[in-house]
Amino acid sequence: MRNWVATLTTRRVMSWIAFDPVTSAYVAIVPSVLFPVYFQKLIAGGGISLAWGGLVAAAIVGSGVAAFAAVALMRIIPRFWLLCGWVALLVANTFVLSIPAAQSPWIPALAFVVAQASYSAAMTTYESFLPTIARSGEIHRISGLGW
Repeated sequence: MRNWVATLTTRRVMSWIAFDPVTSAYVAIVPSVLFPVYFQKLIAGGGISLAWGGLVAAAIVGSGVAAFAAVALMRIIPRFWLLCGWVALLVANTFVLSIPAAQSPWIPALAFVVAQASYSAAMTTYESFLPTIARSGEIHRISGLGW
């Protein structure tokens, strides 16, 4: 039986575990705190509108489509490069949120939807690595450490 400490300290496992806190910063801060305030103050002019509900719905649908796209693309693109691409798309669209809304309020709104979809696709790709880095009896331990 493999030593549990030896399993945890492999580079692949440590890399897999480290990815989660990095992406958790995005999901814990941007969609749940920053973007709602940003939308209310700068796009909706101080009030929540029907557009907010539509934007959130679009982000949810986009996330579902992106997760399926990630699975399909894993068949033709190496997972590492696919994960890098999703993360780059997430970072780029999070950066677009810094564009002043006065120029075009829907550019940041669209960037929010794309960022959410990219996050979902990145997490789908990220989770696909778990069976390759741990034996079936260790998956729950390593997955728990990632979260």
